[in-house]
Amino acid sequence: MRLVQIISTLYGNIIDRSELAIFKGEFVWNLNVDILVLDELELSQLDHIGQAVRSAFEDLCLPQVIATMNANTSKIEVGLLEEVYTDKDNTD
Repeated sequence: MRLVQIISTLYGNIIDRSELAIFKGEFVWNLNVDILVLDELELSQLDHIGQAVRSAFEDLCLPQVIATMNANTSKIEVGLLEEVYTDKDNTD
């Protein structure tokens, strides 16, 4: 748990959290990073872990989604944009 606090403190600002919002106040992307340390954690490993996390998030490409209100249930539904528009030439 201590590693989570250290990584969060050092690299918690890599992504603008407002960019993770799908529908404000309702749906957001939840990103997790799993780190496996096979031996006792050394301070020098934090640099490598941080570089790996930063590289992963810099290359991150979230799929485009669309949020709509279901008229029958009054609930917000989220779907992948490519599933909504199967004809990619006619998306306007």
